[in-house]
Amino acid sequence: MPGTVGAYHALRMPVWTKALIVAGLFAVGVWMVGWSEAQSPATEIVAEVTVEGNRRIATERILRGLGTVPGREYSRAQLQQDVAAIGSTRLFKNVGVREEVLGDGRIRVVFLVQEYPNLIQEVVYKHAKHLSDKDLENITGLRKGMSLDPVTAKTACFKIQDALKEKGYYFANVVLEEGDKATDQRVVFNITEGPKLHVRKIAFQGNHELATAARLNTQIDSSRSFLGMGGIFNPRLVDSDVQK
Repeated sequence: MPGTVGAYHALRMPVWTKALIVAGLFAVGVWMVGWSEAQSPATEIVAEVTVEGNRRIATERILRGLGTVPGREYSRAQLQQDVAAIGSTRLFKNVGVREEVLGDGRIRVVFLVQEYPNLIQEVVYKHAKHLSDKDLENITGLRKGMSLDPVTAKTACFKIQDALKEKGYYFANVVLEEGDKATDQRVVFNITEGPKLHVRKIAFQGNHELATAARLNTQIDSSRSFLGMGGIFNPRLVDSDVQK
């Protein structure tokens, strides 16, 4: 039969012929592996990381702690995290990034920053009586030598007011006298604390059958002042009590 004859001739094939066939198949296999590797994308490596636009703030300080560093694998997700990290320092008005592909396939990363026109030379808290300068510095996050950002300075006014309200100064008011312009060199807060409010009485209305006033009193954190002690009025605490 034809199939039998073909099998017979294959068995009668000289050894050197079989060797050539095996070698040829092996070469084809090696070529296919090389072709497959050539088609798969190579890992991109960061060649250089630098900063443009910084005049007063050192490059080393900006790059400190970032995940994008020379020699590591390039990652766009990591790059976005680094841009956000630089922006969170509040040292710059704007933060961006530029990526450059070099001749050898590696990536050069350039962080683009825009500094504020001036640095804070002094932070003044006028008429602050019940919050220390250290407390106020922790509340506002503003310190001498930082870039002066008018938006951050204005937001700090509300932070001071909230801190005073939690201490019972419900009518506290803070005015930003300096620091609302990028050309300013000082940030000056004028603080009016107002009177300290205490809770004189706590009452519940509308409760008839489900819970008594005595029972509801055990569920809240606000307390009544006694002989002028305790019972500080805290609007946030009141809101929390309503939810409870």
